[in-house]
Amino acid sequence: MTKRWPCIVVAMLCCLLAVATSASAEDGQLVKMYGLSMVPVWRSPSVIDEGFSLLQAGQRELAEQRMVCTVAAGTRVVGTSTGGTEYRVVVIEGKAKGCSGYVPAPMFAVILTPAQRRASEVQEAKNRRCKEAQKKLDTALQDRVQGRDEKLAAIQSATDACK
Repeated sequence: MTKRWPCIVVAMLCCLLAVATSASAEDGQLVKMYGLSMVPVWRSPSVIDEGFSLLQAGQRELAEQRMVCTVAAGTRVVGTSTGGTEYRVVVIEGKAKGCSGYVPAPMFAVILTPAQRRASEVQEAKNRRCKEAQKKLDTALQDRVQGRDEKLAAIQSATDACK
């Protein structure tokens, strides 16, 4: 029994580490979908599909029994992926502040700060320039008319664009 003890402790620590790393909260906002005027926050992941089916069937009162709250699209939340197809969210603004429950993953959008958005735009522009330079390089290498110097220049251009 004492020989198994270290193995059990190591296994438990690995499980805890996996849970801790997979459950990182993100600032986000709720997104309106499925033709709804408000975004429903559901009591548990198991009632999401049932709740949407009830809404689609016109059974709003029955669907509301499965909801914790409803909020306007764009409402800020803190969301944590459940590892499935939904997010656990806590509403952090508005009338429903403090409400917590579940939404389908497509109804949760991560909010980027202006600095993050700018960094993303800069990276996208860099990727675009790199791709264009790679196309020019491919064309230059396939062109039998161009000389060695032109091909070396194309290689250098692609290298510089993709740094």
